[in-house]
Amino acid sequence: MSRWAVALCIALATMLDGLAHQPKPSACTAFVHAALVNPVGPVTRDVTVVVCGGRIDAVGGASNVLVPSGSTIIDASRRYLMPGLWDMHVHLDQLDESAAPALVAHGITSVRDLGSAFDVVRQWREQTASGAMIAPRIKAAGVIFESPRFLQLVEYLAGKMPQDQADSLRESMGLRKAVSDVNEIEREVESAKQRGADVIKVRNVQRPDLL
Repeated sequence: MSRWAVALCIALATMLDGLAHQPKPSACTAFVHAALVNPVGPVTRDVTVVVCGGRIDAVGGASNVLVPSGSTIIDASRRYLMPGLWDMHVHLDQLDESAAPALVAHGITSVRDLGSAFDVVRQWREQTASGAMIAPRIKAAGVIFESPRFLQLVEYLAGKMPQDQADSLRESMGLRKAVSDVNEIEREVESAKQRGADVIKVRNVQRPDLL
């Protein structure tokens, strides 16, 4: 091998080694010069918040926080940063999907759905995960525990109504489960968990020991 070929190999090896040891592009975003809203304290001015990989990595005064090299810098002067809000009682099946970005735009980053079928909740979650829709994170019940007496009363009232009204009332009861003993509740909870429930909604029961 000629000395030129050897020199070329050395040069290539050096270049590749240098590329291998270069720092990877940062996956961080830094919000600088923001006014930070603290729910349990006063607003703090000129704050830097660094978010890396979807998680808050650092919060502090602009002069005290080290922003990783290569971060995306967002000038938040004259802007406010605050923790995401929760809407603790929603029914997504009563909303059009266009409501999803509106919720986020108003600072609601998480919701607790207490009365939608799992297929509706699953559709919102899947579209959000794929990037097809901007929507809050969803914690869902998918089932509502009721006392048998209440559902018997509903059925009695439905029998007194015109057919279309009765059908509508019965359809609205679709997610409600009559529970009357502990073993039944355990089975229903496990079933809801398997279908994707995060919480269980208990609206009324006949005995305190069933709670």
